Amino acid sequence: LIDSIPNVGNWCLADIENNDFQQNDTDSITTESSLMPNLPENADDYINEHTHQSNSQVEQVIINSIPNTVNKEELENVAVKAQSTLENENEQLKTKLLAIERQLSEQCKTLKETSTTNAVILNDMINNLEETQGKLNEKVQHEQLINETVKDVLIAEYTLPKSKQSIVFKHNLLLNALKKLNYPHKTYFQDTIPMINFDEKYEYKLVLKGFPIHHKELKETFARLEELFDRIQKAEEFFEQKTNRKRQLLIRVIERVRPINQIYWKRYCDYLLKLISEKCNEYVEKFKANMKKHSDKMINDSIENSSIKFRQEIGKVTNSYLEQDTFSHDINLLKVTALNAFIRDHVLLQQNSTKAAASNKTSV
Repeated sequence: LIDSIPNVGNWCLADIENNDFQQNDTDSITTESSLMPNLPENADDYINEHTHQSNSQVEQVIINSIPNTVNKEELENVAVKAQSTLENENEQLKTKLLAIERQLSEQCKTLKETSTTNAVILNDMINNLEETQGKLNEKVQHEQLINETVKDVLIAEYTLPKSKQSIVFKHNLLLNALKKLNYPHKTYFQDTIPMINFDEKYEYKLVLKGFPIHHKELKETFARLEELFDRIQKAEEFFEQKTNRKRQLLIRVIERVRPINQIYWKRYCDYLLKLISEKCNEYVEKFKANMKKHSDKMINDSIENSSIKFRQEIGKVTNSYLEQDTFSHDINLLKVTALNAFIRDHVLLQQNSTKAAASNKTSV
């Protein structure tokens, strides 16, 4: 019985180029081998070609502006805190101004008209007094400007699509990046503007309170992240298609084998194809895990530094991973594993059944 088992251990993926292989006249094990799209050798070519190929298929952030009339009380609180900061600065300047005036008064009592040194000291004190008074006057003008500036504060909801909800975990990075932006009278608003909160009902809805510059930057950040996620998805598609192509080529080799025993060969192939499918799925999952490990740094860099280096990095990571191909080596191991499983389940099982039947006859 064992002698009738066809030799399945002497073929490999390279056999697809062997003209001595003849197409099996029997029904193919699968028709999937005819479905092999042409793929570029380099991941960058595929990613660049397919990124944002169909904007309608890209899940985008939904932005909903909230009228200031709805948040009147909140905006008033922003103005109050800004005014409080300004008043503290005014008090400090007034205190400094009084100290200079007292010092100037004391200095005048001891001045000698013929003393050049005293004249210089007096002149410096007067300049300091005028400078401090000027700053105090500016602060008074700032009070009116603050009231006008508060009117520019905008509040908007940013609803993240499911595919980009991981951005929520970058909340602190987003906020810190927005806080670095410069805008008029920032000193008076930096404790309250910008502010990012989460909607109480929807966990993946960000609510940003800030000036137009903050909303503009957040939109640009989301646009970069949208491209980054899209490129990662295309890299994963490319790797999966590359892996499936290898699997389909191998299936084509298997289909061209003309076995001595069609029944045994079919059963053996069932084991092998199942193992190959599982191994290919394992390749894809490992690649996705590897890409996720690299993507975290790319996401951080894109948020913190407005970086677009990910355009090169994603292709580089993909190509590097493909160069570490272990497909041929793994297939040889799978061939042995499949053969052992076939022998265990069909050959040895049949032998044991035959021995058991013979033993029963002897007992009778």
